[in-house]
Amino acid sequence: MMNFAIKNELTEKEFSDLFAACDRNLGESDDLKMLIKKCSQKTREITPAQEVFLLRPDPVKPVLTILSTGEVVPRHPHHKGILSEVFQTKQAFILNDVHQSFLYQDTYDNITQTPITNLMVIPILSPRSSHEILAILWAAIPKGDLNQYTQLDLSYMTRFSTLIARLFQHHPHTDHTHEIVEDYQDAYTKLRAQIRREREYFSSIIHDIRTPMNGVIGFLELLNLHEEDPKKQDYITSALMSGEGMVALINDALDIAKISSGKMEIERAPFAPLEVFSDTAKLFVNSTRKRGITLGAYYDPHLPMMIQSDYHRIKQIMNNLLNNAIKFTPKDGHIDLEVLYDAQHDGLQVSIRDTGIGIAKERQEMIFNPYTQEKSSTSRQYGGTGLGLSISQQLVVLLGGVIGLESEEGVGSRFYFDIPCHTPPDTPPSIAHNPFGDRLILIYTSSRSHPARTAVERYLEAMDAPYYLTAIDPTWESVQQSTFDLLVITKEDLLTQEEYAQEILDTDHAVLIIEHENFLDEHNWFVGDIRRIAPPILPDDLLHVVQATQDVPSTHRTQDLLASAASLAGLTVLIVDDNTINLHVTQEILATVHVPSIVAQSGAEGIESFVRERPDVILMDENMPELTGSEAIRQIRALEAQEGPNHTPIISLTGYSDPKTKERIQNAGADLVLTKPTRPQEIIQSIQKYFPA
Repeated sequence: MMNFAIKNELTEKEFSDLFAACDRNLGESDDLKMLIKKCSQKTREITPAQEVFLLRPDPVKPVLTILSTGEVVPRHPHHKGILSEVFQTKQAFILNDVHQSFLYQDTYDNITQTPITNLMVIPILSPRSSHEILAILWAAIPKGDLNQYTQLDLSYMTRFSTLIARLFQHHPHTDHTHEIVEDYQDAYTKLRAQIRREREYFSSIIHDIRTPMNGVIGFLELLNLHEEDPKKQDYITSALMSGEGMVALINDALDIAKISSGKMEIERAPFAPLEVFSDTAKLFVNSTRKRGITLGAYYDPHLPMMIQSDYHRIKQIMNNLLNNAIKFTPKDGHIDLEVLYDAQHDGLQVSIRDTGIGIAKERQEMIFNPYTQEKSSTSRQYGGTGLGLSISQQLVVLLGGVIGLESEEGVGSRFYFDIPCHTPPDTPPSIAHNPFGDRLILIYTSSRSHPARTAVERYLEAMDAPYYLTAIDPTWESVQQSTFDLLVITKEDLLTQEEYAQEILDTDHAVLIIEHENFLDEHNWFVGDIRRIAPPILPDDLLHVVQATQDVPSTHRTQDLLASAASLAGLTVLIVDDNTINLHVTQEILATVHVPSIVAQSGAEGIESFVRERPDVILMDENMPELTGSEAIRQIRALEAQEGPNHTPIISLTGYSDPKTKERIQNAGADLVLTKPTRPQEIIQSIQKYFPA
């Protein structure tokens, strides 16, 4: 029978009272089995769990002992599954709908071997050492029960585990007097207050860093848009990379704090994976090229048009792993990114392989721990904090997936992770079967090992497009005598055969040249249907370039930005910010796309400007003295309500990245909340949401 009784969550006061009562009552017994029984009962009171067990791990063998029965159950022999994950990471986890998680291994993780839906696993850590696990609390919701675990359940049970740990540590002697309980509660209250103050201070510091970084990165982006001198562009790009590195460190510190406190939130929203993840490979092209590293990419054309997950977090994992690969791969090395779709299990499979320094066998098990790097000298030689892999692992688990590593010291590494897609029914693939119709494609090559040419071949094969290869080291005459509509050739091969290229074009054949981005302006004397594409080649890029006309799009960054902002012509934007530098940056971004702006340096001045000027859009800073951005937005919305149905889009900019701040600002009346530092394209695209072409 299904359980339709949804359990109410305890309030903070109810939990504190229950915690104090448990501290008194559990300490009255020296009987270990009685303590275990009481702990199980209290777990059911605190959470919607129905099946609860305390497990003691063997420090040597991969087995667990059920303390209530003495039964020994195995852990996964290859350190897979949620129980092995908790044992290795010392982190607490909840899995709602366990069978949608790649991490869950039913044979080893289901202690009861009866159908379960949701699972919570809490490590009971020694008060003396956070690396020693005294026991593991296993709490399951059976199949048919409609209850689910929440982050509050996880938070309460993580705190409750400290009580269980003290009892285990001091058992069998448990002399807990009333005075000790009161002292403990008083110390606990003071500690929570101290932690809250430190978090608020930490959050404030992060905001104070984000605000000036917004000015630094914003002006560098503007300089990069207008600068034509390659040497100066190189300086600007290096400065931008340094700024982005600082922002990344800030974000890592925030993520570690959120994960440690159980506050990390994962969203499940629909998005187009091919569109969202395509820019990930492109983002790293310049950094790999400058280091002399070849970056290859392959995105499965069969990726569903739409999946449901948290794409921000998935991109964060991909970025962390790519950054890691670039950091440890020497010049002339290779990095290959693969994004595949497992149709059988509806899973997203991401793999990043490098030819870097590799990881020694004895270090691989610990590489996902925070602040851990391959060797003690790694941080000095390569930089970094050792947080990226730990954050990636925790995010993958929260997304219901699993992450792994294959590596050989001195040869290279392959990091991979699988994430459930939750694809809606009847979702078509991102690229249809044979999108080129009857168009016959010929690939000319003198080497089968060229990575970009290999990617083109893989894409055409996956799309079921009609194509064929010439023989290795073919003669140009054989190409001229072949039947085809489009010739695909690398720049290197074209340089050896360019005298014949115009002859091919003169016979109404099209030519697609694979070349590096810095060669795109070369060999433009050809007349005819000729296209160019730069690696890493993505399936939608290949599709568009093959289907494109002879009109070559502009490669000038400012012209591209102007073209993308054409729909904003005639708008007036009000910018409200008390920081002069950030005000100037935003003005310059809008001026670049010929959008006039009005400025106000306080919330009150912003309200006056709104009444007087009636702008089309408002960009509102949040953290301002006297009148915050939220308060100013609330007053503007009140004025609009008095006057009629008009609604002015308000985009808030804040240095805070937590969901509660975003929700508070949106509740005040903001249409969109952007986290600093913001990019020119991000601001333009945000305004375009409300004024599409």
